[in-house]
Amino acid sequence: MLTENHRVEDQEYKSILDLVRVAKVDERVKEYLNDKVFFHDEEEDMTRLFPRRLQSDDFNKKKLAEIAEEEILIPTIYFGEEKYISVLKKASPIPENLILKIGCKVMFLQNDPQKRWINGTRGTVVDVLPDKIVVKKDRGRDVQVDKSSFSVLDAEGNVVASLIQFPLGLAYATTIHKSQGATMDELWCDLRSLWEPGQAYVALSRLRTGRGLKLLGWNPRSILADPKVLAFYLALNSNV
Repeated sequence: MLTENHRVEDQEYKSILDLVRVAKVDERVKEYLNDKVFFHDEEEDMTRLFPRRLQSDDFNKKKLAEIAEEEILIPTIYFGEEKYISVLKKASPIPENLILKIGCKVMFLQNDPQKRWINGTRGTVVDVLPDKIVVKKDRGRDVQVDKSSFSVLDAEGNVVASLIQFPLGLAYATTIHKSQGATMDELWCDLRSLWEPGQAYVALSRLRTGRGLKLLGWNPRSILADPKVLAFYLALNSNV
């Protein structure tokens, strides 16, 4: 049993997350989430988490079109068997084509071995060079970003497909699924029409504190937990 949450610093928010994780939508959860619902300000500089890819793609395209700079398209390079490449395309947060503009907001999609950024760090593109992208981190310094590799493994742990691309994506919006692993300080989130167990928990647990949370809306029926997972938790607790 893990006892320490290394992302969430807000104890009140952590207690809400603990209830959402097991799909217990009591009066405390309802009151907390209702207080986080706001009219959507599309100009506010925060990442949006949407349940569906079409929603996030449309919002990213809209915000990118507002920047009066030339588009820069950087194709992702794939290796491996086609069936595994298809799995990688669905599972990886990396787009098939990274489309940027000078001045656009981006999010880092992996942790940097040199610890210059973490998965979820945001910044602004200030230059695009042949083999590097220069990003000014929010509340930080400029960093030069190299291309990275992302891989998918088979059951034996062998690499069966991989891609090479800059570990960046547009930061205006992403899907809840592709936000997994990211740590954010603030976000807008749509919890109105979720369908997967754990999806609401994944979205809400991206934040360090509840202060950074703004909801487009939420629905109690969207907060789900898999019965098998709940049985697993119960078995763990009974063995403590």
